[in-house]
Amino acid sequence: MVRPAIVFRVDCNNQTGFGHFSRSLNLCRNMIMSKSFGWNNFIFVGDLNDFAKALLTSFSIQFLRVSSIKEEEGFNLEELHLKSTAVILDSYDLTQESLNNYSNIFQQTIIIDDTCELDYSNIDLAINFRHCAE
Repeated sequence: MVRPAIVFRVDCNNQTGFGHFSRSLNLCRNMIMSKSFGWNNFIFVGDLNDFAKALLTSFSIQFLRVSSIKEEEGFNLEELHLKSTAVILDSYDLTQESLNNYSNIFQQTIIIDDTCELDYSNIDLAINFRHCAE
């Protein structure tokens, strides 16, 4: 039986750069390689450039391209929820509304955050890398 997917919502384009995508890809690859973790089904969703799509293809990771988190074009979140258990969000484009929407749809919502600008009280796990930020 194939487990439901973990969705990574991340962008990799001229505006956002490669950092968020690289971090998410490395996390995903470690989950794939970890036999004790037991997950093997992942989907990347975001505004992905050709380089990001080529990397995902080389690692046999599924992806769906959308133009922005504000529009969520190209897929239906409810439909994606039926195929997945958790969403890992790593994007500067998140709004409070989109964050709440993800939290209401997915069983587990995880955010990797650099800014600490949104209310994460309804999120299952928030990871923030800013040490001693103002």
